[in-house]
Amino acid sequence: MLAFKEMVRALLLFWDWAGLFYFALVNGLYLWMAWRALKEIQLRKRLRRLYWSMRTARGCGEIPVSIICPAYNEGKNIVQSVQSLLGINLPNLEVVVVNDGSTDGTLDELVRAFELYPSKCLYEPVVRIKPVRAIYASQRHQNLVVVDKENGGKAD
Repeated sequence: MLAFKEMVRALLLFWDWAGLFYFALVNGLYLWMAWRALKEIQLRKRLRRLYWSMRTARGCGEIPVSIICPAYNEGKNIVQSVQSLLGINLPNLEVVVVNDGSTDGTLDELVRAFELYPSKCLYEPVVRIKPVRAIYASQRHQNLVVVDKENGGKAD
């Protein structure tokens, strides 16, 4: 009976140590994987910074971008939409809002919110469109242009 108890005790002690070794090995492996992942994240951040610094140093980040925002009876939310577009962080961004014959005061909202004034900008239509009433520029945002024209439908 004593030998049986000793054998059970030795077996339990073996499984205790085996379990402890197993969990230490698994946790060590997880710790090593987490450390490698952090090193990879740091490397990718450095490479991304290097890539963008080289790209802007060569002038590739200076490509002009124009966003054309059609606005037909958008008086309720046009100001928020244009503010969101102006918040895009690009070096040479131009936002062109086309008020396509709105009847709900969309142009009035834009004039009031962005301090628009009639611009003496000349344009030459390349395709046939409805007549342009006026072109406005903003006193607060030099990259904002508003074109007020008659409603020409979807194809205009």
